[in-house]
Amino acid sequence: MATIDSIAKRYADAVFALARERGVSQRVGDDLAAVAGVLEADEYAREFFASPVIQREDKSKAVAAAFDGRVHEVTLHLLLLLVRKRRESLIAAIAARYAAALREERGETPLTVVSAHALTQQAIDALKARLDGIFGKNFQVSQRVDAALIGGLQLQFGDRRYDGSIDGRLTALASQLL
Repeated sequence: MATIDSIAKRYADAVFALARERGVSQRVGDDLAAVAGVLEADEYAREFFASPVIQREDKSKAVAAAFDGRVHEVTLHLLLLLVRKRRESLIAAIAARYAAALREERGETPLTVVSAHALTQQAIDALKARLDGIFGKNFQVSQRVDAALIGGLQLQFGDRRYDGSIDGRLTALASQLL
């Protein structure tokens, strides 16, 4: 049985291929991110899309009225297709997969840096330059602060996670001693 993530990936891949063919991949990505953001922020819109009581035709008319002329036609047709197939709940997952495909096409790799205190932009730039050179990637850095780390850094990109934090080292030491 297909998972939600695998279904969303198929839709995102198909839309990405179509958008790239038409030369509008960034625009469609921006549209999808905006639609997903609206659904996340607006409870009424989220309930409207999730409601099984509202007929597909009514949802299609509402989607067309709300987004026609505001989003690219590729995005609008995707939204209408999702309504027609009763897959409206996949919009956020499709937007996330599409954004990942855009980053991959540009050769960008998301990197999350977790530290006990906020790093300066200069420190982030230096870390990025060093990691870009080591791994041969173009990292797009996001930072998160977690005071529980005490000190040091945790790095996460793709399926890799490096824990150089004091908390991580203490946890590793405790597991070795027990």
